[in-house]
Amino acid sequence: MSNELAAFNSTSLLSSSVRGSSNARYLSSHSIAYALERLALIEPEIVAGVPCTMQAYAFAYLDRYRGNVPLLERERDFLIAALVQSWQQGQLGQVVQLLDGLLYLVGRLEKQDEAEQLLLWGIEASTHTHDQQQQAYFLNRMAGLCLSRGDYEQAQQVWKKSLKIANSCGKMNWSFWDPFATFVSITDLLGSYEAADQFVAMLLSASERCDAESLAVALLARGFHARLHGATDVAYADLTTILQLLPVSASSCASSAYKQLFSMQVQVELARVQGEYARSQEYVAATLSLAQACCDPYTVAAMLYDQALFAYWQNMFDDASTFLLRLLELSRQREVFYYAGAGSQLLKHLASVSQKQKLIAASITPTVAQGSNTQHEVLSKRELAVLQLVAEGLSNREIAEHLVITLSTVKKHLEHIHSKLNASSRTHAVAQARALRILP
Repeated sequence: MSNELAAFNSTSLLSSSVRGSSNARYLSSHSIAYALERLALIEPEIVAGVPCTMQAYAFAYLDRYRGNVPLLERERDFLIAALVQSWQQGQLGQVVQLLDGLLYLVGRLEKQDEAEQLLLWGIEASTHTHDQQQQAYFLNRMAGLCLSRGDYEQAQQVWKKSLKIANSCGKMNWSFWDPFATFVSITDLLGSYEAADQFVAMLLSASERCDAESLAVALLARGFHARLHGATDVAYADLTTILQLLPVSASSCASSAYKQLFSMQVQVELARVQGEYARSQEYVAATLSLAQACCDPYTVAAMLYDQALFAYWQNMFDDASTFLLRLLELSRQREVFYYAGAGSQLLKHLASVSQKQKLIAASITPTVAQGSNTQHEVLSKRELAVLQLVAEGLSNREIAEHLVITLSTVKKHLEHIHSKLNASSRTHAVAQARALRILP
């Protein structure tokens, strides 16, 4: 992640190397001419009456197929070329409009540095055009990109910045984020039941200004973490409330595919809360199929990991291993380091259950190590005691006094805990420990 993200208030976010990028892969004159001719042939009703320019064709295409990921991906290189050309020509308003339509593809690009560059352009362009809603939208997607890389703290920082900007717009209408498309990232960024509960409370306190879509996503995040926290009554209440909200929120959802995906994920969570394993498997299979067609790899990885964890808790170890192997195969192809590390840890834990899991873990662990700097280890009794006190809200000094140890020893224990749990912060460590049921 480039250092410019540390200064979001700056009006100049891009490095000279980014500004000077020629993007030759997208801007080949031969490729552009071919794309224009082909588009005129296969989409004559779109280009009819439209000036024969890249930007005009791109706007017409995006307007027609907004949210339709397969058709957007079909013309991806041409659409990105139009955005690159607009950037190079200093047409910042066009950059904002084009990137707005392309955001569905940003997380699906093979190279995350390209996705980061496009988002940085959008952030700078929206800053110069004083378009705060789009700036919040682009920052929100940047947070998801940080999260997929495993940069949890940076992701939270960027996401909180997007919240602040969205709230300053005068109306807490966050539906322009397309929250149904980003509900997995939002759930992970909140990270715990307490944080999700605070987020829901904030939305409810501004109920006259909050849209139903954002509230539904917040309730799913709280319901998910409530289930992990053992508060199944809260989880069930939140999930059933969402089902009442969905008809209200559906009318303004940009893409029916994402609305359907979100609804199916609610059903997955309901099945888990009710302990109905077979039903959860059925919904997960359908949800994963849709997610692979329209979502970024991080979302797919999260769904695979969550069901693997639920299968593990239900003592369905073979199923858990199957989901984890799918997750790790995905991690070989795309950058989903956050869940690659977590998946590796859980699979290694499963390896202690039976010889079959041991053989599976031995065959894949060397590959996973490339995406994760840590290996799972069981916490020592002292580390577990420290982590329990962290979960109770004690400071490092208070933990030292409680356990009658030095402050430096507490810090050293926390370093070991973060390493063993592949965590980037105290809150993240507690969340990871609860997900793995190391803590209640």
